[in-house]
Order: sequence, then structure tokens, then C-alpha cells
Amino acid sequence: MLVHGTDGSFRARQIRVSRFLYGGFAGRDERAVQAHIEELRRIGVSPPMETPTLNALPASLLTTGGVVEVLGHNTSGEVEYVIVFDGDEILVGVGSDHTDRELEKQDIRVSKQVCAKVLAPVLWEYAAVENHWDELVIRSWVHESGESEPRLYQESSVAELLDVRAWMEVLSKRLGDRTDGVVLFSGTVPVFGGALVCGESYAIGLEDPVLRREIRYSYRVKFVACHGR
Repeated sequence: MLVHGTDGSFRARQIRVSRFLYGGFAGRDERAVQAHIEELRRIGVSPPMETPTLNALPASLLTTGGVVEVLGHNTSGEVEYVIVFDGDEILVGVGSDHTDRELEKQDIRVSKQVCAKVLAPVLWEYAAVENHWDELVIRSWVHESGESEPRLYQESSVAELLDVRAWMEVLSKRLGDRTDGVVLFSGTVPVFGGALVCGESYAIGLEDPVLRREIRYSYRVKFVACHGR
């Protein structure tokens, strides 16, 4: 991983992941949370018992690679900000919680386990953005088959989601002080138009308009066919 300093420099950082967690239905605005629940309900996914949700995934699913291999055609990405706890330091970045939407109708946890989760290989120091956190913006773009260019798919201030401090309180209750090496995906925001799109590729971004910098990363989706005798 690379940590992008406020002076424009980059320094390499090896992150040892102890736990990989993902949050869900984590909006500050209950109406936005309900909008996302409705997106899923329309494709047959049952709503959660309570929000926000917090679950674990194998750390092996995390990737900074540019390709996500999938077993079904009905998969899609969604942008999330990411919190990385490395020793005493908190780092933030952006990722995509790529999910099998067909399996999601049957079991959300299983649907999360069959797709890799993309983490952009650049992180920021949380201390550098803490005082203007709500001004950060997350975005995603999707490129569908037959389209000439990717189109904007999601865009929102991170103020729509639970912030880092709120997640730290949740983790403190669940994990105590055992947060070193934890990587947490924050939960996502509604897509434009309310309909999930299974595209050929996705791009994700985290913009800091105050320090005038952006993390942007793209990946393509590769369907892996199983040919048996």
C-alpha cells in the first residue's frame, strides 16, 4: 500500500490484516438507509433485522488487483470508504464491495463471500482529513456492455454515512482494544436511479476537495466459466 501525505509525497506501507469487516445499512439519514433497503428488496433481498450491520469476511478476499473474477453474470460493485487500523495510526481509503446479486436474494453473507473486495492501493492519514471529514466525496462509475464510456453510478458526501468515530465506537463495543490490523468497509450509498447495474468494469473514487486530491481506481469483472465433462 501507499500512504499519500498532505505534502504530495507517497510512502510504502505494509499492512498486516488481522480482521476484515464490512458494515452495511450505515447511513446517518434513515431515509437514505431505507432507499438502499428498497433497492435490495426490489431484487428479492430481505431487509436486515437491525441497522447498521457489521460482519466479518476472510481477509483473503481483499485485493488491490485490477480484476475481479466472478462465477455468475449477476454481480456488481458498490463504492465504500475504507478504514484501516495500523498500529496506533488510522488510515482511510476507498473500496468496492463487489457482490453476487443472485446469491444475495438467498443469503447476503454468502453473496459477500464469493466475490473479491477491491481496495484502492492508496491510503490517506485520517488525522489529515478528520477536521473536514464530511466534505469528502465518494463516487463510482460503471461501464456496461455496449456503452462507449463509463457513467457515474454513485456519488455522495461521506456525511451520508456513519463517520470514522462512530465506527470506532461500534468496534470498541465488539472488539475492545483489538483493532490493530482491522480493515473495515463502511457501507454504501444508493445508486442513481435505484437500479443495481451488473457492468463489465467499475471505477471508485474518494475526493478531498479541501486538500485537492483524489484516490481513483478501476477494475474489470471477469466471468470464470466452469467447463466439466
